[in-house]
Amino acid sequence: MAEKPAGMLGLRHAALAVADLQRATTFYRDVLGFAPYYDGDADWTMLRHGSTSVSLVLASDVKPAPTDGSHPAHLGLTFDAPQSVDTFHRQLTARKSVVTSAPRWHRDKSYGFYFQDTEGNNLEAIFIPVVPITGPHAISEKRALVLFAHGSSDPAWRIPFDRLLAECQRHFTHTRVALAFLERATPTLESALEEIFLDDSVKEALVVPCFFAAGTHINHDLPELIEAFQKKHPEAKVQVASPVGRNAFFQQGMLEAVSDALISYESPKT
Repeated sequence: MAEKPAGMLGLRHAALAVADLQRATTFYRDVLGFAPYYDGDADWTMLRHGSTSVSLVLASDVKPAPTDGSHPAHLGLTFDAPQSVDTFHRQLTARKSVVTSAPRWHRDKSYGFYFQDTEGNNLEAIFIPVVPITGPHAISEKRALVLFAHGSSDPAWRIPFDRLLAECQRHFTHTRVALAFLERATPTLESALEEIFLDDSVKEALVVPCFFAAGTHINHDLPELIEAFQKKHPEAKVQVASPVGRNAFFQQGMLEAVSDALISYESPKT
């Protein structure tokens, strides 16, 4: 597989031709929940939703895109769960928007339906599991995943990690996923790994440190824990990934969270 361009985060921006700029802007803002980002020109505007931005460009000759075929040319709006796709389908239907198909499961295990904006551009509301479960790039069922966090005596501290665990279990349906803590919370890494390897089908485990950066805990404490476990269970194969804080997507997400906080703070209070 070719190495992706350095710094690239994926296809997160699109420009669409529209016949009525105000009408299109209203649709993307009020129906799809995009927030205004730039509207300083008369012939185009940009809106954002999370890490995705869309430019609506005024054009003199706009024709609705064809909807025939099982895969019409389209842009996809991703959702967090099939149930969210169904809810959005009901909302669009109630608004009498142009919905061109019913929600359904696809061969790649994604789930979605097609619809059109006010200018005839094809869109798809779709849930896509983040890990492929079929094809040559499918994740092996023999590998388990351990989310490793610091831990705290405050029960509220672990809520985001429990949510992450639930999301991973929902998306990684062919992978056993566990949550473990360094201290002040249970289960410990050792107990989580021991429970995982009780399953004879699991041949290896990947430990993903849910830390912003690699300090003493990651550079010293974690290797010692892994070494101690391997001495007790030499047949078990355990690998350690880089801390999530080093990942470009994580860093971009933090930037977007800070940006949202800044915009909310500076927006006039109503």
